[in-house]
Amino acid sequence: MATARLEILRKNTQIDFSVSDLSIRSPFAEVESLVYFGRMLDKIRAHAKEQLPRDYQANLGKGFDANCTRFLRVDYDQLVKRVKQGGTDQEILQCCFKDVIRQAAEKMYI
Repeated sequence: MATARLEILRKNTQIDFSVSDLSIRSPFAEVESLVYFGRMLDKIRAHAKEQLPRDYQANLGKGFDANCTRFLRVDYDQLVKRVKQGGTDQEILQCCFKDVIRQAAEKMYI
């Protein structure tokens, strides 16, 4: 009985999705021992395909996204551009690491 009510409620809501339908990983899923990074990439990809619900869009690049990019020392908008170019999660993460190494090298010469 309760299951039937939940199904009716779900069908009548404006947002009819589940996170699993979006293929957005858990924030605890790891990409080369880094948590959250894969989830952020999933949200970027879904947004690029216009499949990310409006509730998620308001926080793109903020909150945990901002914490993750700050930790990696990469610009969120640059990361979005890189993700849109394609590649695996590991390849994109390696590009982030290369940018950090390049920035550190540039600072040594200043």
